[in-house]
Amino acid sequence: MKRGQSSGGPIATLILIIGGAFLVYLMLLPSEDRNQLTGFEDNTSSHTNCLNDCSSTYEDCKYDCDSSSCREDCLNEYRDCRDICGNDNNGEIVYRNLLSESPGVVFPFERNTTTQDFNSVRLFSNIKTENIFLSSRTTISKSLFKNDYKSFTFDLSDLENINKLSLFFNVISGKGSLIIQINGKEIYNGEVSSSSLPIEIPKSYLTAHNLLELSTSSYVLGSSSYDIKDLQLIKKYKVENKKESRYFVLSSTEKDNIQKATLKYFVNCMSLNKEGILKISLNNRVVSMYMIVCDAGEIDVEVDSSYFVSGRNTLTFEIDEGDYVIEDLQLDRKLEKSYYPKYYFSIQEDEFNDIKDNILNVKLKLDMINDKDVKRATFLINDNRAFMDTTKDKFEVDISDLIVEGENYIRIVPRDEFEITNLDVSLKEN
Repeated sequence: MKRGQSSGGPIATLILIIGGAFLVYLMLLPSEDRNQLTGFEDNTSSHTNCLNDCSSTYEDCKYDCDSSSCREDCLNEYRDCRDICGNDNNGEIVYRNLLSESPGVVFPFERNTTTQDFNSVRLFSNIKTENIFLSSRTTISKSLFKNDYKSFTFDLSDLENINKLSLFFNVISGKGSLIIQINGKEIYNGEVSSSSLPIEIPKSYLTAHNLLELSTSSYVLGSSSYDIKDLQLIKKYKVENKKESRYFVLSSTEKDNIQKATLKYFVNCMSLNKEGILKISLNNRVVSMYMIVCDAGEIDVEVDSSYFVSGRNTLTFEIDEGDYVIEDLQLDRKLEKSYYPKYYFSIQEDEFNDIKDNILNVKLKLDMINDKDVKRATFLINDNRAFMDTTKDKFEVDISDLIVEGENYIRIVPRDEFEITNLDVSLKEN
C-alpha cells in the first residue's frame, strides 16, 4: 500500500452490514411502530382519519350555531376540509346513510299469487339392446394333428351399465363339443342346439378389454369341428336419468310472506311397461312420493311453506324406474296481503333543521334488475307519495319535502312486478 492512501474497504463493508441489520430490524417491527420510526404514514388510514376529523369539526361547529347561515358556514368549512383530505366519493358527499335494504321482487296486490314456471323434466331408466358383430362366418376344428381354434377381442367401456351380455350365432354344421371361454373362464362346453342359444356370459367374468375363445373337444379317433355364422354379442344395458333438479331464488321478504304454495304438473308416461315411484323434494325435504299413474291428469301438491329458504331453492324430481316427462311444471305461491315492503328510518333534530333550510336533502335511490321492462311504483312516505315510472335499472328522487323530524317510514306499492336489488335513503348536500 502506498504511503498516505487510506484503506476504505473494511469501513464500507462495516457500513453495509449495519445497514442490512437495520433493514431486517425495520421489517420485524409492527407496522404502526415502523411508520412512526420512518415517518411513513399509511395513505388509506390517513385519509380516513382526515375525514373523521372533518366530520367532528363540523358537528362541533353546528352545535354552537343558532341560525341557518351559521350552519351553512359550518358546512362550507366541512367541504373545504374534505377537499384538502381528497374527496374519493366522485364529488358527491353523503352526509349520512339513513336506510339500506334489498327488497327483492315486488308486485301489485291484485297479483298476490306468483307463478314460477320450470322447464320439463325427463326421467327414465330403460334397458336397451345393442348387437356387437364379431364374425360373419368362422370355422373351428380339432384333430389328432391340428387344433384350429378362434379368438376374438371386444371392449366394454360401459361395463357398470351392462344389464346382460349374451353370445349368439347360427350353426351351419357341427360335430363334437364346442368349448367357449371368456377371459380364460369357461362358459359353455357341449354340443350346440337352437335351444342352448343365446349363451349368457356371467357379468363377473367381464372386464373393459375381453378375449373370447372358441375351440372344440378332441377325439381319440377322427376330428371335431363347427362351422358357424353371424357370431355376435347381444348387449342389454341401462340408459337412465333418474334424478333431476330445478332451481329458483326467493328474497327473505318473499320467503317470510308465503301463505300457501302449490306445485302443479302433468306426468306423461313414455312407456306403459313399468310404473315407478316419483319422489319430489324441496331443499332435501320430501314434498310428495307416490306410485305414478299414467294419464292421471294435472296433479296439484301443496308445499309446506316452512320448506322454502331465502336465496337459492332446489326442487328435485327422482324415480326408481320407468320413462316419464314431467311437463307444464309450475309453482304457485300465494303471499300475504301485508307483503308490501315497509321500512323505517329516523331524522335527528339538527338534520331536520338543515333539511328545512335547504342545506341538506333526502334522496331515495333504487337499483333494480335491468330487464328493460316498465317499472312503476308508488312510494308512501309518511302518508305522502312519490312516484316512479321507468324502464331503467336505476331511479333516484328527492323526498326532502315528505319527511318529518323523528321516525319516518317508506312503503313500496308496486304497479308492476320487478326486482329491487338495493334501496337507499340518504342525507346529501344540497
